[in-house]
Amino acid sequence: MASPTLEAQTLLNLGQVHELEGDHAQAKAVLQQALALRRAQGNPAAIAQAAEALAISLQALGERAAAGELFAQAYAIHDSVLPPDLAARADAALRLGSWHWVAGELDQAAIYYAQALASRRAQSPADLPELARTIDAQGGLKHAQGLYAQAASAFEEAVALRRRVLGNAHRHTADSLSNLGAARFDLGDDKAAQPPLREALAIYSAVLPAQSPVLAKTLNNLGLVLLRQDHPDEAREQFERALAINRAAFGENHARVAGNLNNLGLVLERQDRLAQAADAYTEATAIQEQTLGAEHPQLAYGLTNLARVQFWLGNEDAALGLFHRALSIREATIEPDHPAQAETLAWYGHALCAGSDRDRGLALLRRARAIADAQGVERSPAPEIRAMLGACELRGSADAASRQLIVDALPRLRELRGAQDRLVRALEQVLAR
Repeated sequence: MASPTLEAQTLLNLGQVHELEGDHAQAKAVLQQALALRRAQGNPAAIAQAAEALAISLQALGERAAAGELFAQAYAIHDSVLPPDLAARADAALRLGSWHWVAGELDQAAIYYAQALASRRAQSPADLPELARTIDAQGGLKHAQGLYAQAASAFEEAVALRRRVLGNAHRHTADSLSNLGAARFDLGDDKAAQPPLREALAIYSAVLPAQSPVLAKTLNNLGLVLLRQDHPDEAREQFERALAINRAAFGENHARVAGNLNNLGLVLERQDRLAQAADAYTEATAIQEQTLGAEHPQLAYGLTNLARVQFWLGNEDAALGLFHRALSIREATIEPDHPAQAETLAWYGHALCAGSDRDRGLALLRRARAIADAQGVERSPAPEIRAMLGACELRGSADAASRQLIVDALPRLRELRGAQDRLVRALEQVLAR
């Protein structure tokens, strides 16, 4: 009969294999057994290791509260050890930071991520694969905070380090490539975004099962690039494949599924299939509210999308109510200069200006423009924000500078959104008056 220590380690290893394969439910069942054995044995470091492993599976399954408790327990154990095990403390801080990130608590996540990176850099000799993982995670947090240039810089460092120590065909190299592509997309550089995304997909396809949820993230990122390049049919293929993968892995009621539905809604909206887009956004926001909570910043993204479609459908009261809620969430949960603020401010302002409150709409659009201009890059919202501001200003007076905002923005908007896009047509009508 195997010793309890060996049995616990065997169960831990098996659970982690299930997790890597994307079988989160089976991983949870096995890792619960491993943690129970470790608790009975009483070794703090071993307990922390098993708690972290189980928490990872719970988080993947959407069991956030239980995962958070285990991540916090593991961090407390490692933080109390003297002299510190820098590697173990770094990993525990990174895991707990990631949990806060998923909860939408970016400032709290930043504290733990900074601790993790400092511990990794302080290791001598450095564990280069783990240092790369921590740099990559830091890039992800910067991306979530809207600091896209800092995120891209971190991902570039992670890619270079992972190529050096893991090679060009490793799945973790692909992870950083995928993240780099996403950051470049948000910097507005679609041409530079595609190569790392396609390289990441090629690596994943070679080393992971065809239904691995890891692929879904990169499929989504590539789909967004294709959509912004006005290839909605190709984008939809990526989004639908990602949705199928995530539904099979996580079920219908999961935040990743909601993200896929939001992206499908973007395609349907681009194709002017507004009722179907509204259905997709409605389903997405319902899932987000249930799984993430009523004040989560990701919910604000879905609400903004749904509000915009309601506006296009002529449902002014519904649209304004949704915009108001989305803006309230974003103002409470992310920094005032985050690019996501500009998105909601602009569309809310555009709806108000087109309706009965031009003055308030103008104020929101000016706030949106200040945020977009401060980014220093021509991301896709920047030209549309300037054009919407110009259109709102023209509702009050025939101002040449306001008209020029629309004239300057329209070529880029036609390129990004297509000539038949509702916003493009609305702006053209403003100029024609």
